[in-house]
Amino acid sequence: NFEPYIQDSWKARPDLTFNYGLAYYLSTPPNPVGPDKNLISGFDLNTGHFIYAALGQMSPQVYSTSHYNFALRMGLAWQPKFISKTVLRAGWGMYYSSPPQAALASSVANPGVAIVQTVNNLEPSPTYVLGVNDMPPLSVRPITPEFQQAATGPAFIMSPDFRIPYVEQWTLDVQHVIGKQDLLDVAYLGTEGHHLPMSWQANDCVVLPTLQCDLAAMPYGTQFPYISQLGSVGNSNYQALLVKFQ
Repeated sequence: NFEPYIQDSWKARPDLTFNYGLAYYLSTPPNPVGPDKNLISGFDLNTGHFIYAALGQMSPQVYSTSHYNFALRMGLAWQPKFISKTVLRAGWGMYYSSPPQAALASSVANPGVAIVQTVNNLEPSPTYVLGVNDMPPLSVRPITPEFQQAATGPAFIMSPDFRIPYVEQWTLDVQHVIGKQDLLDVAYLGTEGHHLPMSWQANDCVVLPTLQCDLAAMPYGTQFPYISQLGSVGNSNYQALLVKFQ
């Protein structure tokens, strides 16, 4: 991640100050090299088959790098002369978030790449002994076009057009002194999130009028129990009013 930031303040008048800044966010995806780059996999929703970096069908970087993540920040503090003992503060800013690294692990969780091995011991004489043969060698099948056509099982996808999530935040705050020692503070806070990561079942069954799941009408067939697709399609919204009397 590369996150430079610059800021400045301008005191326009004795009772008015502006703050402003510019941030830049650059996050590059993992870039496997050597044999590791062949382990990246996914699912092609157009053909209905798994795809593998080992066959040159997808980039080992999973998603592309965005180079246009600029984030503005601005704020002001104002003590108007015509309203005695009152200060107004306001601000707005954008903030980018790192992609969910845990979701990137899905690109190495598809058949042919992810290997599940179960070890069962017998009693009273165990077949596998700790420190001796408790970790049997794994058998990795080569990724070939023939294996690709026959592969079945759960699939995990990270949308290739995945975008970096970001949040907008703003506030408007008014403070007023009452008498000699009382303070009333009223603040409005808001935040919105965009391009938030969300996952869904891309092989969801067709719902009949009886509300039953018709497995035979699953878009990609029953050979794929579920296709977990992750995309940057989520949004969030939060609004708050804070009142404090001190």
